[in-house]
Amino acid sequence: MSKFFKTKTPLILVALLLVLFNVIFWVLVKPAEANATVWVGYAFLTLAIIILGAMTFIFKLKSDTTMTTLVAVLYLAMGYFAVAFILNLILMLVNGEKATAGIILNVIVLILFIAIFVILYRSFSRVQDNTAAREKRMRELRMTGVKVSGLTYLTTDQEIIAAIRKFKDDIDNSSSRGNENTQAIEEQLDQQIDIIRTLLTNGADNEAVLRALRGAEGLLKQRNQLLIIR
Repeated sequence: MSKFFKTKTPLILVALLLVLFNVIFWVLVKPAEANATVWVGYAFLTLAIIILGAMTFIFKLKSDTTMTTLVAVLYLAMGYFAVAFILNLILMLVNGEKATAGIILNVIVLILFIAIFVILYRSFSRVQDNTAAREKRMRELRMTGVKVSGLTYLTTDQEIIAAIRKFKDDIDNSSSRGNENTQAIEEQLDQQIDIIRTLLTNGADNEAVLRALRGAEGLLKQRNQLLIIR
C-alpha cells in the first residue's frame, strides 16, 4: 500500500483536485440557476483535470536522458489546465444561455493541446528508443569486456595474458555508442573472441592465440574508426 502511494502520489493529488473542484462547484452552483455556459465550463474543466491525471501515468521514464522531453510534456499539460481553468471559470461566471462560443473556444484550446502533445510525445518516444538502443549497446560492449577478461583464466602464459589484458583495456577505452555501421564488425569481433576461447581451450600454440588476438585488436580498431562515419 505504501509503495502505491509513493508511486501514484501525483495521480492521487489530481484525484483530490477533482473531488475538491466538484465539492466547491456543487456547493456554490444551484442547478436551477445555472445556464448553458456554466455546464460547458464544468464539463471542460472536469476534462482538463482528467487529462492532467492521465498525464501522470502515460509515461514510464526509462532513462534520465528523456527527462527534458518529459518535463516539456508535463508543462504542456499544466499549461493546458491553467488555460482551461481560466477560460471555463470565466464561462461559469458569465452564466450565459448561449454556449456555442464557449464550446468553440474550448475545442480550439483542446485541439492545440493535442497537436503539441503529439509532437512532443513523438519526440519523447524517439529519445526513449535511442536511449534504450544506446544502453543496449553499452551493455553488449561491457559483456564483450567480461568475455575477454575471462580468457585470462584459460592460460598461464604471461605473454598471452598480457595481450588479453591489453585487449580488455582497449575495449574499456572504446566508445560504447555503436551504430548501424559498426553492427556487422561487432558481430565479427564476438566471433573472434569465441575463436580465441576455443584456441585456448584446445591448447593451441601461443603464436596461433596471439595471432587471433591481433586479429581481434584489428577488428576493434576498425569498429572504432567506423564510429567516425556519420
